[in-house]
Amino acid sequence: MPLQNKTVTTEHRFIPHQMLQLLGINADEFKQSLSSASDPGSISKLLQKQREMKAVVLRVGIDGGEDLIRQIEPAEVFAAVNKLFALAVPAVRQFGGVIDRFLDDGFQALFTDERDAGLSAAIQIRENLLRESYEREDRVTIGLTYGNVSVGMIGYEERMSPFTISTHTGIGRFLQEKAYGYHAHILATGNLVDAVPDCATRFANRLLGSYYIESTESVEPIYDLFDGDDIATRQAKKKTKLLFEKGLELFFARDFVRARGFFIEVLKADRKDRAAREYLSLCDNFRNDPPEEGKAALCLERF
Repeated sequence: MPLQNKTVTTEHRFIPHQMLQLLGINADEFKQSLSSASDPGSISKLLQKQREMKAVVLRVGIDGGEDLIRQIEPAEVFAAVNKLFALAVPAVRQFGGVIDRFLDDGFQALFTDERDAGLSAAIQIRENLLRESYEREDRVTIGLTYGNVSVGMIGYEERMSPFTISTHTGIGRFLQEKAYGYHAHILATGNLVDAVPDCATRFANRLLGSYYIESTESVEPIYDLFDGDDIATRQAKKKTKLLFEKGLELFFARDFVRARGFFIEVLKADRKDRAAREYLSLCDNFRNDPPEEGKAALCLERF
């Protein structure tokens, strides 16, 4: 959702106009309500503003970002994070996204119009990082999911901010944090992939497995969208996609011995594939000691 007023002022830099627009709040009225001459009741009205909507949640971050912040000098932290924002935020704007919040090592964005826009933005972010040889490119990961989010205002008197509440924001962060460990840069939930027409043919992907969502007691398929990987990794994943997904099929059928063989073939073609290595380890563990039956038994992760 682009800004209605394209003029860049000091206020535009610090007041999240696009989030205000999602709430139906006029930016000028928002500023006036915070002034010393404003009616105290107007602040209360702003804090009561809330809206629920369907949105794609995109979470960008640097894998191991908290450790990075502790290990390098503050000036390096600011430089690394601001360079990431300079390369990533324009991609979000390009595809109509709204920056929900900036974080220590990344940010969260919402896409409320076209569902495929979030996927396109994620891939564009990765392409920007690769093109500009961003120093920590390999550790920048993205989580994507789709569902209901509630947007409202929080704060007190002159200090207020839009705030988003949703299970999906937590899932987006969880995917972002888990992606690198499974040889992925962009992970997306099955509910988002299913909501995007022709997703399987428009975006290079492979089924990574499934996560168990404890709050809903459900199993969610998770996809590795590898259009945002470097050329060599993309080629390797395309080459091994059928082998990997056949291994998954056998794994879910509890045929761990045969599944193991397929994951070995994947690793012969790409020794860097940490997801195949994880499944190989699980097959070794389960073939002699199968897990009990249950929804979460064969899931890679629990959230």
